[in-house]
Amino acid sequence: MIDVCVVSRDRSLPKGLEYVPASHLIIETSTPVGDARVAAIAQVKTEVFAFIDDDVELTPDWYQKAMSHMNQGYAAVYSNPDRVGLGERFDRALSNQEEISRLMRKGERFNTNLCLISRATVVDWRPVNRRCYEDKDLGDWLLNSGHQVLLMPTDVKHHKTWWGIAKSAMWAGREYKYVCKHSSIEYLRHTFMPVKALVTRGLLPAIFIIWRNFFMILGMLDTDVRNRFRPETIE
Repeated sequence: MIDVCVVSRDRSLPKGLEYVPASHLIIETSTPVGDARVAAIAQVKTEVFAFIDDDVELTPDWYQKAMSHMNQGYAAVYSNPDRVGLGERFDRALSNQEEISRLMRKGERFNTNLCLISRATVVDWRPVNRRCYEDKDLGDWLLNSGHQVLLMPTDVKHHKTWWGIAKSAMWAGREYKYVCKHSSIEYLRHTFMPVKALVTRGLLPAIFIIWRNFFMILGMLDTDVRNRFRPETIE
């Protein structure tokens, strides 16, 4: 039995949550999201706990596979579920699953949308920025501290819509400019990301990134995104 943490503004829950033997379900609605993560961790009582996004659809075998890896001594087991809901061709083209599990490297992006974590490794963690990108900060905390984090392939799905991604991107862009000290460099980096995707992954991933980054840059330039675009979840 483990504690399960869900950060959700409207208290909605992941599909398939019955597949995880939860001893305590922690639903955290506070903002900003960095504070919500810290508040959720503070309520955890079990040695291993889960962060699961409210728009994830779990499979019957994810927990058993992830926990079998945790029992081997990893600090965390992270799965990056594929987005679904963007159309069959885009869903297939954007699949990011690897064939086998592997250790994550420093600098790789760690999300908290679907993971098991050892409570002892993060009980003292505090996000560098409380407003956004707290999941990346949590991953950096684990990896830079020398902890082993396993990336595990999964059939779990992350339900998204085009408009939902646009809203999340605008929100993230607005918040990111408070984190990044070199905004102009970030504008250029996000502008050229589709070129890399086109070369390495093909046309459809490049189109997706252009769509997402267009709204993210709008968010970077906008000063009133908070009032006009409030997504249910943050990418």
